Amino acid sequence: MLLVVRDFELTIDGVVYGMQRFGGLITYWNSLITGLDEAGIPVTLLAPTPLKAPLPVMRFRSSQPRKVARESVFHSTYYTLPDPRIGASVVTVHDMIYHDDPGTRELFDPDSLVLERIVSCIEHATAIVVPSHATARRLRAHFPSSSEPIVVPHGVDPVFRTSPAADRTVDERTTHAPAASTWGGGSYLLHVGGREAYKNFLTVLAAYLDPTISALGHLIVVGSQTEPLPAEDRMLRQVRGARDRVHFVGFVTQGHLASLYRGASVVVSGSRVEGFGLPIIEAAASGAPVACSRIDAYEETLGDAAVFFDPEDVDSCRTAIEAAATRGDFARSNAAAIRARFGWARVVDEMVDVYRSAASS
Repeated sequence: MLLVVRDFELTIDGVVYGMQRFGGLITYWNSLITGLDEAGIPVTLLAPTPLKAPLPVMRFRSSQPRKVARESVFHSTYYTLPDPRIGASVVTVHDMIYHDDPGTRELFDPDSLVLERIVSCIEHATAIVVPSHATARRLRAHFPSSSEPIVVPHGVDPVFRTSPAADRTVDERTTHAPAASTWGGGSYLLHVGGREAYKNFLTVLAAYLDPTISALGHLIVVGSQTEPLPAEDRMLRQVRGARDRVHFVGFVTQGHLASLYRGASVVVSGSRVEGFGLPIIEAAASGAPVACSRIDAYEETLGDAAVFFDPEDVDSCRTAIEAAATRGDFARSNAAAIRARFGWARVVDEMVDVYRSAASS
């Protein structure tokens, strides 16, 4: 259905497109902006220079606002302070990791003022959107005086399904899967995302190196690095033949990733903290069994669709992977319910309500 929204002007600052080529933020913003555009909602997208990621295809796009009205709403893709002439600002806080995880805070250059900008955006926002009640609780704990967070769970791209879509525009993104010869063409486990401290990949790797889990297949690791990090390399060298069974494939396209999810025996995530957990939702929507850490965000988003483990316990992780590997039929039959729950049409509708409320406040 085509929606025509005339009671506010929406400006989105596309700064994230100058920051990264791949990742969860790009996925989120591509889907939201495209969904708004398809719903007939005019969006002024401020394009950064230079670009690292291509901007989404839109009917309405410009590098400068068409006009600045009292009813204007500003939504930054990554904690940009709004133009003071714009009446209302919306900020999406995907997680509270920069506050809850000391290792992540250490990654910020203290002279960059990034953290100060994040805090300022949250404290001055007209409306704060978060993807889960878990993130809302953490935000209220750190910012008790901020606007009450509005929970709008992220959506999952329709490319993530149990079989390639019949529609060619989607199908073209799913037909170029990485060569199966990379891992011998057999069964495999899959880990998607970063491997930095809070992602807790070492627990997953330690569980995989147990012979019972290694027997389930190779381990495919999707993310920014194409080589093991030093601690990972030390673990791999301690087990004969392990380096030949663990494959760091770097970033892949959405279509490649969809194919990998569909073929995985188990998708594993051991994060100690998350704001939502998009990879495990994509996996479940694709019909893949999921084994993941028992943290608030994961339990909220997947519930009994996943097998949970203690992220600090390798034995617990190993047991969960074994259990998940027996749930293939359940995962495939449950995938449609996951896709229905996390559809992007719902996200767009709820975000329009957020923008309209912010504009009228």
